[in-house]
Amino acid sequence: MKSISEFMEQDHNRLDDLFNNFKELKISDENKAKEIFAEFKSNLEKHINWEEEFLFPLFERKTGMFNSGPTAVMKIEHKNIKDLLRQISEKLISGSMQTDELDKTLVTFLSSHNQKEENILYPMIDKSFNETEVKEFYENIKNFSPEE
Repeated sequence: MKSISEFMEQDHNRLDDLFNNFKELKISDENKAKEIFAEFKSNLEKHINWEEEFLFPLFERKTGMFNSGPTAVMKIEHKNIKDLLRQISEKLISGSMQTDELDKTLVTFLSSHNQKEENILYPMIDKSFNETEVKEFYENIKNFSPEE
């Protein structure tokens, strides 16, 4: 069974690849670029939900860090990420492919955010979760279907 760190880092990389694909396609195939962005946005929101619905609450219960510590910071950053996703999505829906500045902001923000998760939070989670809790996380995300 993969560690939570390994699994979540691989998902970060998969999401980064999707976003890079979107940026490349914006020039040559606007419709495909919009499809890829929609897939990226949906998958990133799912990743955030996995963290906020399952991973963070379990970590917070185990550590007692409910309104402080790394998960509190990540939740604030998630709101900012979702806002950037919304702004890019609104531009694309309105027919504008002029998202370069927002794209740069999102990449900078995600890079910093992912580094904090991968270098601080996920290793803390790996150290604090037992095998049963890791299995529970994987079961929860396998059966997870966010409400629209």
